[in-house]
Amino acid sequence: MNAIGIVPPPRAGQFPPEGGGDGPSAADPAAAPRRFDPWPWVILGVFAVLSFTMILAMWYGYRIGRFTQKAEALIAAERYAEAVPYLQYIVRKQPHAWMRQRQLAQCYLEMGQPEEALAHLELVRQYAPNEPLDVEYGIAWRLQGKHEEAAESFRKALARKPSDAAAHFYLGLQAQEAGRIAEAATHFQGAAADPKWDRRALPHRQQLADAVLGDVAPKLEARPPADAKPE
Repeated sequence: MNAIGIVPPPRAGQFPPEGGGDGPSAADPAAAPRRFDPWPWVILGVFAVLSFTMILAMWYGYRIGRFTQKAEALIAAERYAEAVPYLQYIVRKQPHAWMRQRQLAQCYLEMGQPEEALAHLELVRQYAPNEPLDVEYGIAWRLQGKHEEAAESFRKALARKPSDAAAHFYLGLQAQEAGRIAEAATHFQGAAADPKWDRRALPHRQQLADAVLGDVAPKLEARPPADAKPE
């Protein structure tokens, strides 16, 4: 302050006195630099990851559902080779889906590929150990030429379920191949319980009927008429 009571302005680089002037005070909280708070960004990132995961799971669920419907429709139409890619996609994404593993094995059996079928049947046994697979194993062994093992497996299937049309059909085939006509006819008749196996057994039943008639016809021709007089 000079002699007449006037405070001179501060020199360059000199702060105003504490409590006066227009500059911020060192004690002013607003003057302190704000610290970066990462938690809002962490929460936002977690929410984004969870949302993406949920959307991805919904997409896979929708896709697998569509592929399952497509595969089952193709199997019902007996278009097994076309159903295989859909089932392969499903079991790659969900190896524990034992029903799809079983359907894939059945498709390979229908396509005459027992080795591929057996690989998937082993996975079915792993994920569903109580699921009966006697018919599938029997077909695979029959395709591999193991006829005794196949017949035993089909008999096990019939012991568990006497009306099993597939087991009846294949036992009928083996009986027909061995020349056991009556046994084959019985099993082919048992296959009539299921439309699919009934349709497959029909030509074999006709073959058996033709064979029986072929044996009977010569005997009937050789038999003399009932009203014939002895010479």
